[in-house]
Amino acid sequence: MDSGNATRRAARLGDDDSVSYTLVLASGSLLLPRSGEAILGREAPADLVIADDSVSRRHARIIGGSPPEIEDLGSTNGTKLMGRLLAKGERAPLTLGTVVQVGDTVAFVQAGAPSAAAPARPVVPEPRPTGPRLTIAPPMHAPMTGGPSAVVADATMKQLYQLIDVIAPSKLSVLILGETGVGKDVYAETLHARSPRATGPFVRLNCAALPEALLEAELFGYERGAFTGAHQAKPGLFEAADGGTVFLDEIGEMPLVTQAKLLRVLESGETLRIGSLKPKRVDVRFVSATNRDLEALSSLGQFRSDLYFRLNGVSVVIPPLRKRPDDVVPLALRFLHAAGNPSSFDEAATARLISYRWPGNIRELKNVVERAALLAQGGLVSASHLMFGSSLLGQAREAPEPPPPAIPQAQRASTAMPIRDEFAELEKARILEAMEKCGGNQSRAAKMLGISRTTLIKRLEAYGYVRPRKGQDE
Repeated sequence: MDSGNATRRAARLGDDDSVSYTLVLASGSLLLPRSGEAILGREAPADLVIADDSVSRRHARIIGGSPPEIEDLGSTNGTKLMGRLLAKGERAPLTLGTVVQVGDTVAFVQAGAPSAAAPARPVVPEPRPTGPRLTIAPPMHAPMTGGPSAVVADATMKQLYQLIDVIAPSKLSVLILGETGVGKDVYAETLHARSPRATGPFVRLNCAALPEALLEAELFGYERGAFTGAHQAKPGLFEAADGGTVFLDEIGEMPLVTQAKLLRVLESGETLRIGSLKPKRVDVRFVSATNRDLEALSSLGQFRSDLYFRLNGVSVVIPPLRKRPDDVVPLALRFLHAAGNPSSFDEAATARLISYRWPGNIRELKNVVERAALLAQGGLVSASHLMFGSSLLGQAREAPEPPPPAIPQAQRASTAMPIRDEFAELEKARILEAMEKCGGNQSRAAKMLGISRTTLIKRLEAYGYVRPRKGQDE
């Protein structure tokens, strides 16, 4: 977000002289000055000391105001706002929800005094007149595993998952942005798991998967008799998530009428079932995700701007898989093992995985690896097992393969076959052969093919194979 957009956003959020601003880190917080200035650095005489070698002695200056501003003082490792590196001497406003990175330390700006979730450190005696002196240790640089289902190897992703420890303790709404299939849902789950709400429910809903009437019923619930077919009352997702987190995926697809009702829940903390006259108070944190530009949609009247700013307490952009190559092989290995193949990828296959651009991101990677696991039949996966498809091979960052031998015109009609059809026929033949040898037993056939039983069932259904009735697959 550029400075102009940030300024407009701050204005809409109501920045004025009555608002206090706090810079929140994983291990402390600082109430920013309303006037004067404070020096941020690695050691005294800085007013705010962040004990991290990546922070310069005189790293940045914070200028009081509403909103306050931050100015980089020519630091060695730089100062970033919302991922943008500030030039030496450049000032930028610290508006509400802004994510700041000082060296390797990540923080964000929230309204009000330091909260119990991010307690301030003791003030060092004899502070300078310009502001309080506060020492804050940076987040611990422990190995990042992301969460129970996350694979985090890329440096950018490690920073994003480190940011979770900063934003998770707060009540700010989080907006996760990124292309389809980059892992926005995994990031949301990890955010919930590391928050004080981890013991509460994590309720998810794909806003694009339901028609408007059904979407509203799922979100808000309904009373008995509210409409035809409502034979008994049903609580909505907001009620079900009380004390926990609601994850609204594809929020950009939510109809405008439903957006207005969602905004009322965000503003009042109350939800009203369809057919009810009595609202119910709920304690819910909202995490949303989209692959669309909500700010652009707002300017076109296709998304409510007031709802956008409510949801965008902190925004996180998950990069596509092509921009995080260090994650590709670890993810591929996880999918390979999950498909029942305990082996690995040979050198050529690894190079192909890394060089490919992955327009379908992690979802495409998972599909490619599951197919390769089937073809490898439990053994080492080679480049020939990957079979990306002819229309996608040109996107790989590698030297072109030599052209195939020319086929006489008379033979082309009888021999030409799209590579995807050729793969499908080969895969189908191997599966049917295995099922026949195993007498239709799916578990034994999956073991013979070197894949998991779940993967085999998916392939059988895709090829229209009539599976045996329950009790026959012993």
